Amino acid sequence: MYYGISKRRRRLNKKRIVLAVVSILFIIFTIIKLTNFIVKYMRKSKQQFISEKSLIIASSPKIKFNGKTTGIKDKNNLYKLNMITVKSKISDKDFFNQDVFLGDSITESMSYYNVLKPKNVLGIRGMTVIKAKEKVGTLKKLNPRNIYILFGANDLEGGISLDQFLKDYSELVKLIKNQIPNVKIYAQSVLYVRADKAKQNKYLTKQRIDNINDSLKKMIQNQGGKYININPIVENSKKDYYEPDGIHVIYDFYPVWAKLVRAKI
Repeated sequence: MYYGISKRRRRLNKKRIVLAVVSILFIIFTIIKLTNFIVKYMRKSKQQFISEKSLIIASSPKIKFNGKTTGIKDKNNLYKLNMITVKSKISDKDFFNQDVFLGDSITESMSYYNVLKPKNVLGIRGMTVIKAKEKVGTLKKLNPRNIYILFGANDLEGGISLDQFLKDYSELVKLIKNQIPNVKIYAQSVLYVRADKAKQNKYLTKQRIDNINDSLKKMIQNQGGKYININPIVENSKKDYYEPDGIHVIYDFYPVWAKLVRAKI
């Protein structure tokens, strides 16, 4: 009988030992896993810090100290970097939630393609600068923080002169500022048409549009507004952003457009 009890105790002790070993191995495994996770996290954080630091160094003007150019940077550049990071995390709809894009059918598709909310788009097919004056009352009701204006093809196709186009545009800007004094106005460049379309219409050539944009930039700046050149989207890309008509643009253009505007304001 004593022998049987002793045998059972040995078995029980053996089970306890096995359980203890398994428990210890589990704890060791958990510690190793947790350590690896912490190391990877710290390494990733370090790399991100180095990357952000490099971006500041690359994009910031160097400061001169005792006649020597140093690597010390202005704190404002770090603030700007942080603001860019914050901006990039905000959707286009939320970013432009207090703004209005004013223009013709190209602008209209901002909401059609669901890039922006309908309330932030006042784009109408066939709209011209002169017709836009009739929409200033609507703009006043919307009371936007910023207004981004884009006109061109509908006005230029008819052969309107450069002086008349700028006169009408200037009057529109003054009317908006009179009705919404605190609004910031951004005049976007007249968008190029595709090369084959430009060959078909002498009023839509790249040279003519460039001349108009040069004058448009001066006009809007003289009125306290800002100019945004959106033509690099179509000019510097291998992708054909145009619809078959060579004037309107496809969906892929719109997110790039929104991103460019965000970067310019």
